[in-house]
Amino acid sequence: MTEQTATRGPRGAYSAFICLNCRARKIKCHLPDSDVQPTGVPQSRDKACQRCRSLNLQCIVQPTILGRPAAKRKRPEQAVTEDNTSQMISKRTIEEHVPDDADIKSYLLTRVDDGDWPSDSKAFNAPGTAQMFQAMVSAPHLISSLLARDRYFSAAVVSASGQSPVSLVRLISPGKAALLDENLTWHRLYQPLLPKLVKLRDDLVLQAKELMGSSTPLLFALGSLIALDVSSSPLKDDQHLREELKIAVIFYGEEMLFNLPTHRNTITALMMLANYKPTILIRNQKHASTAIRAELYSALAYRVAQRLDLRASVEKLSSYLQDENAVPSNEVKSYVLDCLQWCHILTADAFLASFLSEPLAHMPHILTQIKPISETVQAALSVHCPTPSMILYAHSIQAICDTLEGLVAAKESWRDLQQLGNIIQHHEKRCTERYSEVNREMTRIAPEDWGDIEESTLRLLIDIELSGHKVALSGAAIFYAIMSRLKLQTVPKDDFGEIVASEALQVSDQLIDNLKNLQIGAVEFNTFLDTFGGSREMMLEETLRKFVQASDNLKSGNVPFLPPPKHLPLRMLFHAKILVENSAARMKGWGGLHPRVDEHLALFAACADRIEAMAAGGRSLTVAFFDGCIYAATAKFIRSLRNILLDWKANVAARSANT
Repeated sequence: MTEQTATRGPRGAYSAFICLNCRARKIKCHLPDSDVQPTGVPQSRDKACQRCRSLNLQCIVQPTILGRPAAKRKRPEQAVTEDNTSQMISKRTIEEHVPDDADIKSYLLTRVDDGDWPSDSKAFNAPGTAQMFQAMVSAPHLISSLLARDRYFSAAVVSASGQSPVSLVRLISPGKAALLDENLTWHRLYQPLLPKLVKLRDDLVLQAKELMGSSTPLLFALGSLIALDVSSSPLKDDQHLREELKIAVIFYGEEMLFNLPTHRNTITALMMLANYKPTILIRNQKHASTAIRAELYSALAYRVAQRLDLRASVEKLSSYLQDENAVPSNEVKSYVLDCLQWCHILTADAFLASFLSEPLAHMPHILTQIKPISETVQAALSVHCPTPSMILYAHSIQAICDTLEGLVAAKESWRDLQQLGNIIQHHEKRCTERYSEVNREMTRIAPEDWGDIEESTLRLLIDIELSGHKVALSGAAIFYAIMSRLKLQTVPKDDFGEIVASEALQVSDQLIDNLKNLQIGAVEFNTFLDTFGGSREMMLEETLRKFVQASDNLKSGNVPFLPPPKHLPLRMLFHAKILVENSAARMKGWGGLHPRVDEHLALFAACADRIEAMAAGGRSLTVAFFDGCIYAATAKFIRSLRNILLDWKANVAARSANT
């Protein structure tokens, strides 16, 4: 019998491309236009593939790498399937893209000999000492370093060159603005100076002829775009609106960078960009990881705050406390928020680098700037009716002050284990006192100011905030204790100098050596680690558990819990990495894992699930990651950490079975 072959049409250029949605479903992608090119942004509707058009999906085209497959013919040994093609693609690209788990594993301080480390130096460049140290002490640097090794994050960067935005007033009606604004309740809790979208739209109508040099259009477009990304938004599937808003944010954002308006909306827009959309203004995917740290936005916000003289609000608030007639009572709220905004700007850049890497002389300087402001705000809130946002904001600043004081004391006394232990205990006691103050402050909130936020919500959020600060301070004190022990073994105590990055990276090995070999003089050190190291692990687990609880139970109106991605979600990634570091030390030192490793695996999966739910907003997680969504990136790396733990657990079980 004559062998039957498929009738083939002409080979078109389209055969070299496939969209992300069809690739994810492993189906053929029917692109209508032979001129389609992989631009990294969604194709227009007339150039989208059949499936994306029919389902109203974003059609982002990529090269298929292998091009169009050959004609069908009989292959008795092995049928040609899309799974085979995927395997061939993986082999072909393995030298170009290191697996995600190996990426994050390279930032663990303790290398576990599990046979899974990349051996080809050309395919895998290990991070340098400075990069490792920054990733060890700073959550923004950790995710920035990891994303620098990923060529897909923010690949769908919208190029606004030659594209002017449509009229925002025509694009978004008053009703649509009100509908979008309902999804910003969590954003407004963390950013209380964010105006209502309806008010911003009204301002656009009134200022139609004076928009050049104004930050109002940027803030309106940015707020609308962020609201569109919320999973509960009824407009989340409107891809046309999403793309038009992206173009508007980029257009007005670039205009703002080169013509910085001196206006409060400018500060709010910069802080919203830094927290939610830090990569949207980049023009090259390689700069996405640097943009995550948002140093430019923080610096510009500081500059605008100086021009507006926000620090003067501290003096006005002090005048109100001395004489209530000196300041109209209706202006007290704005002065309190200005003070809190100023404090937030002062600390944003400082905490970016982490105080473990800051010189000792720099830390008290920052503390002397923000502590008097925090005390003034606290005094004002004791006589003025606060709002839930004010209390959350104020307690966040207070917690920063308390942690800063502890860090300064720990850095000054890092050679004294007894003093380091006292500092940890004092800080924990202070956090407990702060939490007890919340109940008293909440009684002064007027019923109409609660809105959709409940008392239990505010308590839980402040509890999570304080737990994070306790973990940070105890971690710093334990780090200093280990470094003190290392120095003691190498140089006389009188010759102790500053800790350098190369020494800091030995922290895990030093911990293993001291616990495995009880050396002379190490009893006090091991007692310190038993006392505070174990309790810190419990605090790490508890913080992850509270985050899952908040994600499952908290709602503001119809909007599920949605904290800023660089706040709690990024902190959960950092805490998960610390727990994996602890298991890595156990693996290297004793060949085992943490006794509660199964609980850690469950917590990692739960956190990743909740953060992924925050990411989608009408998009697949893949598209969200391509769009530069920090939620999607954070969840991805938490899953990578979980995969590492699963591999180690399997290795331990295999070794146990063979013995």
